[in-house]
Amino acid sequence: MSSTNDMNREEWFSTGKRLLEGVFRHIHSIDDPILLPRTEKKITYPRASSKPRDYQAQRFEGLARTFLLGSVLVKEEPDLVLNGINVREYYMSYILHASDRRHELCVGCYPDLLASETPTSVFQQTVECGLLAIGLWVSRDVIWDRYTVQQKNIIASFLSDYGHGNTVHQNWRLFNMLVLAFLHMNGYEIDKDYMRLMAQEISMQYTGDGWYRDGNGYDYYSCWAHQVFIPLWNLWYGYENEPELADIFEHNANELMEVYSSFFAKDGAIPMWGRSTVYRAAAAAPFSANFFLRNPAADPYQARVLCSAVLRKFLFEPGTITAYGTLSLGWYGPFEPIIQPYSCTESPYWMMLVFLCLALPENHPFWQAGEGKDRWRITRVYEQILHKPGIAVSNHPDSGAVILRTGKVSFPKDKRGESRNYCRLEFRSDAPWENTLKDGSETGNYVLSRGFLKKTDYINAIDWDGYSGGVLYRTAWFAAEEKKDWQWTNAIRLADIAVPYGILRIDRPALLDQEYTLELTSAGFPYKVTETKHLERNGWKAMILSGKDNDGERHTMAMSVCGPWNKMKILENKNTSVYGGESAAVSAYCEKCTGRKKYILLSLVLTCSGTHEFTEEEVFPVQCVTEKPDGSMELLMKSGEHYVIDYRACRGGDGL
Repeated sequence: MSSTNDMNREEWFSTGKRLLEGVFRHIHSIDDPILLPRTEKKITYPRASSKPRDYQAQRFEGLARTFLLGSVLVKEEPDLVLNGINVREYYMSYILHASDRRHELCVGCYPDLLASETPTSVFQQTVECGLLAIGLWVSRDVIWDRYTVQQKNIIASFLSDYGHGNTVHQNWRLFNMLVLAFLHMNGYEIDKDYMRLMAQEISMQYTGDGWYRDGNGYDYYSCWAHQVFIPLWNLWYGYENEPELADIFEHNANELMEVYSSFFAKDGAIPMWGRSTVYRAAAAAPFSANFFLRNPAADPYQARVLCSAVLRKFLFEPGTITAYGTLSLGWYGPFEPIIQPYSCTESPYWMMLVFLCLALPENHPFWQAGEGKDRWRITRVYEQILHKPGIAVSNHPDSGAVILRTGKVSFPKDKRGESRNYCRLEFRSDAPWENTLKDGSETGNYVLSRGFLKKTDYINAIDWDGYSGGVLYRTAWFAAEEKKDWQWTNAIRLADIAVPYGILRIDRPALLDQEYTLELTSAGFPYKVTETKHLERNGWKAMILSGKDNDGERHTMAMSVCGPWNKMKILENKNTSVYGGESAAVSAYCEKCTGRKKYILLSLVLTCSGTHEFTEEEVFPVQCVTEKPDGSMELLMKSGEHYVIDYRACRGGDGL
């Protein structure tokens, strides 16, 4: 990653100040809650059916999440004034009122909310309490220590009820832990047995390779929740009171540092993957959080450059900041397909966790380190294979892009809104997945149409079958039913190879005894197409698309296929991309597939930016494919490399 992305501490501070100015533009008095202009009302809360507690939760999100940034700014500049309001005095007042059930700005006390619910109910306020604890710790010298004892007790009582309250068995346990640790650190009594139970449950979510399972899957929550909050918990409580668990947590955090830099593209982009992706740059927060550990493994230079590059990448993209000066609900610009119903307008400010680096002192190595590690000092494709969470990540030095390929994921077939965030063949940093296209196609994925009804089946589960000889094996399932024998479900055996500029696929459908149309769509090309090329060579055919972004930079995508593909076509789209506006994709079709035939489907998708023109060898890299008597195949590449493809590595051996 280039050091041109680097930002010093002063630049971080000034950037943070500009972001908080956008928030305070909508605050006109010290008694105003943080309720930002709302442009989306279909998915986010509060809704017409919402309870009063949901309106309170929205106010709390505005307070706690912007305070992640406000706390580090007032720590450095206690008299900071934005929009004519003293920022420190504003947060001091708001936090106190939010915690006081007698005040109209109260965000809902736990006993009051629980009184009208069941004993096992959970509330969004618990999450925000954890974030509030972080902000109070960061700014303790200028905010917490300035409260009177009586005021501290009001806030502590409010936090204690949520900290000791009920949550769900996933990342939410972390918020109990943060709240209780903050209280203990400040001399308040807590239930240490309950604290230990929460910490033990979190430790059981760890699967290895630096990753925690969150619920039933993997995504950035492992990084912007577990691997940010746990180092703080260790510092506040764990090292002193639970040293055995603290050592385990430190080891887990340092394991992530061994692999995590490969998840970030050369320009700071990251693949859009999983839920809550409106949190964006928070994915880089583990790098600075690692330095709150006693024995951090992060390289300080690499950590600073990575955090800086990610922040710059998002903030410099038009659309990340709305016309109101606030963070948009989207990836680069507003993008409804990635919004979850538990989000509100203020939710994207979770991204401010990346500013925890400003809690590190000016003389810290994070700020002072010179040249250090750089993942992008590579001359050929580099792969990181994480078997425990089922993640393969490849760095492509020719394009500077990162591609994730994941397994160990499943969703009910009727949960399309959730599964499309996870159940893709790949996630690219330079070509984020697009919303389902108007004809039902899905970028970066197979779709199955069956029978005269043209009912479309989507992939809703992907197994991780292993990695051998440079080939990643997985099995993707179409419209799989939960709690049923999946041998009666259509599937496709995936075998793919990371090559310069992209991924080469050698896939084999395992279909039931009907006729189907199998469609494979390329990654989305998020630009207006200005040039197309059609090539055919030795049984391969390809389409190459070129276009320019708003800054005039040229981008190119190529898709080539070989095998029983009947046709290819370009799909032109509008407002399906995270960038908005016009975009395109290429789809290939294999018609009248049946379970009676053996199909081998070869395909390749390449992406690049700049002046590079794809050569024929890059678009058609396979010299020949030889099938062996044992059912395996050997691929000889024009580069001289060869690979053995053996589907028996897949689930179920040679048959389903």
